[in-house]
Amino acid sequence: MKSNGNVGSEIVRTLVATIAILFIVTSSPAMGQTISASPSVANPWDEITVTYSGAPGFDSDWMAMFNVDEANENYREWYYLNGNESGTLTFTAPNEVGSYEFRMFENWAGGGGYNDIATSNVVGVQIEPVNPVTITAYPRIVAPGGLIGVTYSGAPGFDSDWMAMYEAGAANEDYGEWYYLNGNETGTLTFTAPVEDGSREFRMFRNWAGGGGYNDIARSNSILVESSLALGCDWESFTPDQSAFVGQQSGVFPLRDSPFVAGSYLVLVGPAGKNGLDLPPESWNAFGPYQLLGGHKYRASIEPPQGGSLRFEEDPADLSSYSDPSPEYSSVYARNNCPGDIWYAICLQLVEPAGVPGSEERYVDPCEEDPTSPACLFLM
Repeated sequence: MKSNGNVGSEIVRTLVATIAILFIVTSSPAMGQTISASPSVANPWDEITVTYSGAPGFDSDWMAMFNVDEANENYREWYYLNGNESGTLTFTAPNEVGSYEFRMFENWAGGGGYNDIATSNVVGVQIEPVNPVTITAYPRIVAPGGLIGVTYSGAPGFDSDWMAMYEAGAANEDYGEWYYLNGNETGTLTFTAPVEDGSREFRMFRNWAGGGGYNDIARSNSILVESSLALGCDWESFTPDQSAFVGQQSGVFPLRDSPFVAGSYLVLVGPAGKNGLDLPPESWNAFGPYQLLGGHKYRASIEPPQGGSLRFEEDPADLSSYSDPSPEYSSVYARNNCPGDIWYAICLQLVEPAGVPGSEERYVDPCEEDPTSPACLFLM
């Protein structure tokens, strides 16, 4: 009897151990769950692809996005796995910069709770785009009411990406003229310079409709809206009548103030009305600065559309019939190539004179004297 009792006890212990093992196996998650998220670096609102395998297979297994080190209860976007043991989910990157991960949970309906059974690699979300965005604004100096061209590339490509004009240092919420990019990743926009003088810049934003908010992803160079620059300029008008240039030597007119002291110059161009007398022009564009070298000749051709571009050439062959200026001076000739009946005026504004050879004159940083001066602006 004693022997039989021992055998019975062993059978009982074996049965208990077997039941315990079965209980552990049936109530614990399957081993070997994996989660992989890509890309490892994303922009706000980009798609993040999450692949997984080894899920337990319950309909209410689920997966969610988390800030790294965040508690399991503080989940973001989430999905049920619907009984799939492996598969792929697509999440949307948050608008907030930071580090994120994805965690898997078992059988919410069955009481699985917030005990995660697998965690993915970390995905970084950054405001700066993976592909660099560039914005270039021109001309660098413009009159109030003048046109400003802004070229861009590398935009994210959402219909509601947008760009706006700002006063230098303004908050992103304090925007001026603005446009949607309409899904274009590259392009050119035209803005109108405001009536107030001052420095302006252009900023790009991604996907307003998707919640992109006021986090800019790129900024342009600075431009200067300056009304007084043209007032001290000696403007000279040029006719649109091309026949007027035919009888001129090399088809150009010398500027009234030519020759100019050698140095760095801005060239201002603006409409002067149908008789050439609307001076100074109400609006104008500034081109350059151009370095005028002593003893050289230059041709400035005002080009369409509407005097919006300038072809500035050094020592073109067809000016060889004109005599060379002295070594300290530069000669400038001009013509108006714009069709129509509008005269265009031109003016050279000295930015920095060239040092006279052999003199004691030394270069002085213009930004130290006046950070808002044209000379300083073109050094930025």
